[in-house]
Amino acid sequence: MAVLRGGSIAVCGALLALIAIMACTQATATPVPDFLKAAQEKAPFEIALPTFLPHGMELANADVIVPPPGMGMEGDSRETNTQVLLRFTNADGTATIVLYESMAGTSLGTANVSRVDVGGVEGQSVEDQEQRFLTIAWPGEEIGYLLTGYLTGKLTRDEIMRIAESLEG
Repeated sequence: MAVLRGGSIAVCGALLALIAIMACTQATATPVPDFLKAAQEKAPFEIALPTFLPHGMELANADVIVPPPGMGMEGDSRETNTQVLLRFTNADGTATIVLYESMAGTSLGTANVSRVDVGGVEGQSVEDQEQRFLTIAWPGEEIGYLLTGYLTGKLTRDEIMRIAESLEG
């Protein structure tokens, strides 16, 4: 019987330690920046964010671009053509990506475009070695995405692809 009590005490101690760790983890979770909250309030869809960001990259800016009145777009058309622009960078500015999200979809046209697989979805890519960027466009369920990563030596093509594949709405 004494062994059972000692075992129970050990289990209770382990549970208390686990609860303390979980509380600390939740307390130190990254808060949602005010600029992202403001963008989400303006956006007609849920803003998707990548779950993978290398090199200490963080969301630096979020903007919502709404077509101005008088552009021949009213109501649903204006909402469909609204774009969300997200910019991610690391502390020293050596790694930057820009992500566009839109209900109208995205396309890179046809010149110098390659087909690419983004998490099982067919997309398009354009890579410019001289300008040192990779742009990927692909459709989501309701939103189209366009991601441009700047190949700075720190940020690689594989990492840009992994960022795209990690996008969650």
